Amino acid sequence: MNTLLYPLSVVLLSIFLILCLVRESLEKGRLLKLRLGVACLITFSLVVILVIYKYLVLEIMELYVLPTYIVIIGILLLNSIYISIKEYKIREVYYSCVTEQNYFCYLNKSDKIRNISYAFASLFNATPGQLKNNRFLDCLQARYSNLIINENKYNSSNISHVFDAIKTSKSDLKLVIRCLDLQGNDLEICLIDRPIINNNKFVGHVLFGKTLDSKTLDNQEEELNSKNIKLEMNKLRITTILQNSNDSIYFYNLDNNSVWANNHLVDTIGLSGNAISYEELKRRIHPDDLVFYNNTIEALNKENSTYDVKYRIRDKYDYTYVHERGQKVYGPQTEIIGIILTDKKTSLNKSGNPVLDSLRSEEELKTALNTLSSRAVELVCLRFEDIRIINEKYGRQTGDQIMADYINLISKYFVNDNLFFRTGGLEFFFIMTDYKKMERLKAELEKGVITKAPSKYGENNITIHTTMGIIANTIVKDSNKLISFARQSNSFVHNENYTKDYNYYE
Repeated sequence: MNTLLYPLSVVLLSIFLILCLVRESLEKGRLLKLRLGVACLITFSLVVILVIYKYLVLEIMELYVLPTYIVIIGILLLNSIYISIKEYKIREVYYSCVTEQNYFCYLNKSDKIRNISYAFASLFNATPGQLKNNRFLDCLQARYSNLIINENKYNSSNISHVFDAIKTSKSDLKLVIRCLDLQGNDLEICLIDRPIINNNKFVGHVLFGKTLDSKTLDNQEEELNSKNIKLEMNKLRITTILQNSNDSIYFYNLDNNSVWANNHLVDTIGLSGNAISYEELKRRIHPDDLVFYNNTIEALNKENSTYDVKYRIRDKYDYTYVHERGQKVYGPQTEIIGIILTDKKTSLNKSGNPVLDSLRSEEELKTALNTLSSRAVELVCLRFEDIRIINEKYGRQTGDQIMADYINLISKYFVNDNLFFRTGGLEFFFIMTDYKKMERLKAELEKGVITKAPSKYGENNITIHTTMGIIANTIVKDSNKLISFARQSNSFVHNENYTKDYNYYE
């Protein structure tokens, strides 16, 4: 074969292979580098052969070289065709599932239906083939009446403008279509309108979503009403619990500067009602503590949303220290939830400090020691050394509150069965019956921190200094002698050459 027809036909076949591979790459969404590279190399070499064909040995070219090229090209073509058919079958199965089950519709830039799912077409009482190339809005208006789309009412004169926004937008738009079917039943179609952009131009759009008939709408409304009833009941339950709580609880809404206080707080400090202004609550705080309290509240943020403070607040009669814990909550509105601890030990009371008032006397101490004489116990004489200075500087209420907080701390970690007694203005006794707590107290005393305890009251940092004298009833059983020796042990601490704040009687 002396003409160039044979090598030219092979070149054309090679170019066809490249086109097939380019199409396959577009369908896969990725470049088939290896096969395209081989195809381009084959095509280039064939072009070279075509140029110098008349200078080559024709018998070898026609018998061996060109048939080899045809075999290689044929294998690549068959592989490409096989893969394309296989992926087409996969897409066909996937697409058929989508068209049978979901609501979707592909519209061209003129809003004509190019493809529509069977489920969606059934809304128009038609098949996808019957609706193809018809304008979607014409089909909608022919089937349904009283069209309200995104709260706007449409008729023949303005319905063509429904899709105007999507043609200039590059993002999804929501369409809620409410209408009446031929039987006069309510229908709601909820759709997402997604634009198709090519080279920054609008070339079509896809509608997908779901439809709700009147029965479904009624069920949803019934379910919503049921949820509202449950929500209202939960609100009533929570309100009832808060109103009858023994703690003083309030909610401060920062958005409208209002406070809701439960009944316990209203009754305790004599507020004008449950719903008050924040200023009314702040007027109850001692002026010396108000700046500190405001700074604490203003410093709250999402990273540090909780607080724990002690300050003075005025009840119906006088100022008294309270312990408040709370949190700043960020939701639809920003609120501060505060809990003023008001159990039996910390409740506001006009008679004085409730912790100090509840302690038993020296006679009751003797009775308790006699009762416990058969057990190994330790008696501790505790004295507050600098309360008079604190009283002069910060007021007696502050001094009483410091002693009460310290006694609560000691009771929590070292004392069982409320065995704490007050035998004088600044002198207290407590009995330890637990061996592990005796050892814990000894370890804490050796560290030297428990007798010099720092605390924060309002904006004041105050360190309370105490001394302790300890005696075990294994040394002596008589209650009078135990008390006397514990006092002597405590007095020994005040010797000039003694460096500790505690002493064990031996």
